[in-house]
Amino acid sequence: ATQPGLTIGGIAILDMRPYSMSGSTVYLTLEMHQAPTGPSGLVRVVLPDTYKWDLTAEPLIFRRSVDPHIQAGYADRAPTGISAAFPPCIAADATAESCPFDQTDDSTLIFPSGVFSSIEVYGFAAPIRVPDRNPSTSSNAVFIELGYNEFAVSERVAAATVALPDVRALTNAAVGYTTNIRKKETALQFSIDTVTDIPKDGFIQIIAPMGFNFSDECYTIRVDDPLAPDPPEFTCQHRLTDLGPRIRLIVPSVTLPAGRQSFSILAENPATPYRNYLNGGNPCGTDICWHFSSWKATVGMPFEELDKSASARGYNVNEKMLEARIPPLTSTQNYATGRDDRPLQMNNIIFAFQLSTAMSLDAVMS
Repeated sequence: ATQPGLTIGGIAILDMRPYSMSGSTVYLTLEMHQAPTGPSGLVRVVLPDTYKWDLTAEPLIFRRSVDPHIQAGYADRAPTGISAAFPPCIAADATAESCPFDQTDDSTLIFPSGVFSSIEVYGFAAPIRVPDRNPSTSSNAVFIELGYNEFAVSERVAAATVALPDVRALTNAAVGYTTNIRKKETALQFSIDTVTDIPKDGFIQIIAPMGFNFSDECYTIRVDDPLAPDPPEFTCQHRLTDLGPRIRLIVPSVTLPAGRQSFSILAENPATPYRNYLNGGNPCGTDICWHFSSWKATVGMPFEELDKSASARGYNVNEKMLEARIPPLTSTQNYATGRDDRPLQMNNIIFAFQLSTAMSLDAVMS
């Protein structure tokens, strides 16, 4: 809480899958404890950026489940821990079945002033749309402010905040490599953050860009990082599909806990070189994407997607240079070019290379 007294508890969202994944709204419930006794002033309740109150089809529930004035058919939605109706909703009518409020934008509700008591527990439940990802432009928390619009600090009665659970969405998908030369074997470096535990027989699925070749009996190895842990225990399966090579990393025994998953898989780079240009129309932001998803597998049932899928940018596939070296120099050439191989001395080094294809004048060499 941002001031002594008022706290938010009992916050719950039963389904943290994004609205784009579940196709339905879900009720957010919260409880207010130790609200200062007396008039509250206008009450503002703010969701994190990208969340949305969706009160067009479902109502806000502000009474106890046993209250005779609760909306018919919605008793099971009422917050279980409250002891009294939410005061701003009954300030004008103690028997009201609907709550007066203003929704000033997708994430903000404004309630009229109500009279609170510090010995009661208040709260409400309201339908929301869960976004595709945790917010990046605000904290992932709900804010409640009593008397939020008052100029005098003494009239701003109280405020509190509480964090929300993580949205069920894969994040921080990344793909690296040990070489990007065409047709060369590379140890692909994968990492992805999962939010939901993957049970036994569930799997992480990766759809690779066309042109990459994997062994049918693929396997995971440690990423090229001495500080990285060993990869999770997976059974690796590969199959070529119309969308591209498909890798399934199956959890063979115990549940794979949510968190950062890092592993490497051997593959052969595509035979044809290409540049991976920026492309805002693709989910990863470039022409070439790798697509990640996580799934639950139950015998006799369709696969169930656990977290919203994510995409990672691919990389350029290059032709190998015909030659690259530091040529030996004669003493005369050393002197003429400022070559000095002594320790800690300034040095001018000459590089020699031969390209396999012509290079445009505005290209970048690194």
